[in-house]
This record gives sequence, C-alpha cells and structure tokens, in this order.
Amino acid sequence: MIAPILRLLAIYLVVGLAVFGFFKRDTLMPMFSGGSEATIETSEPVSTSHVEAPAAAPTSAPVYAPLPDEGDATLQPPVPQAATGSEGDATYATKLSEARSAYWRGDFQAAIASYTTLLAQYPEDEGLNGELGNIYFMNGQNSEAATYYENAAMAALAAGHTDTARALVGVLRSLDQAAASRVIAAGATQ
Repeated sequence: MIAPILRLLAIYLVVGLAVFGFFKRDTLMPMFSGGSEATIETSEPVSTSHVEAPAAAPTSAPVYAPLPDEGDATLQPPVPQAATGSEGDATYATKLSEARSAYWRGDFQAAIASYTTLLAQYPEDEGLNGELGNIYFMNGQNSEAATYYENAAMAALAAGHTDTARALVGVLRSLDQAAASRVIAAGATQ
C-alpha cells in the first residue's frame, strides 16, 4: 500500500522539478554547462555587429541595440561608398553611439534618424541594418523590420557570414516570407 503512494510522490517530484527547470533554464544552464559565459539566444532578431549566431526558430521577443558604451572602443566602420579618412571613422563611432543612446533613452525617432543617416553612408553594414530592424520590430512595424533584416542578411552573405544570414531567415519567415525566400535564394540555405 505504501509503495504505490511513494511511487506517485516520486513522479510528482520529478514532474515538479522538470517544470521548475524548464522555467528557470536560463539560470540553471550555466551550472551544467561548466562555464559562466552568457548564453546568446539566436532565435530572436540579432545585432549582427557583435554576434555571429547559428540558425534557430523565431520568437516574438527582439534583441535590442547594445548599450552605447558596450565594446564600442574598437568599432570600425565598413568601407563606405565614398572613401573617408580617419575623420569618417570617428564620425561612424560617434553617430552609432548617438543612435544607441537615443534608443536607450526611449527616443526611437531620433534613433531611427541616426541609424538612417549612418545607413545612407554605409548601406551594406549588416550591424546597422540589424539594429534598425530591431527598433522597428520592437515598435511593431514588422514590414520595416523585415526590410532591414533582409538588408542585414544580404550584407551578411556578402561578407561571408552565412550563419548570421541563416539566423535572420528564421526571423524573416515570421515577418515576410518573400524576403526570407530571397535571402535563401541568395545563399542562406536552411
């Protein structure tokens, strides 16, 4: 009589621990992975200026622009359409910092304006396209987000970053199937 009750309690305990582990997996994973590195979720829109992520299924939560002072000390702009000197490098870093600062202040219009200004000079910058796509995604402007994610994916393919392009295809599938198809046709095989 006691054995079936103990077995039932053991089952409840295992199921309870599994549910707890599922909801606390972000906290528990570093304990089992052997390191304290941060886990990067690639199923979300990504800023391709810092991460080259593997492909994954899309979700609805975006990854926002990095803080203005996160690793920007060594930021180098891509080669623009018209060559610029060292003044262009400083302008790129300054404008990018302004765009990210505006985002974190909640001034999305100023952030969009700053990113758009940078993209006029550096249209093939996958990071700028991805971060602007994130801002539009966060504001629910999915068609604009899809446009910039597609630009970021195409720029990633041109730079040889196929893993980044594949990650963006997953996001594009949920926003604009035609854009996802164009990126796949360009070389981001799934």
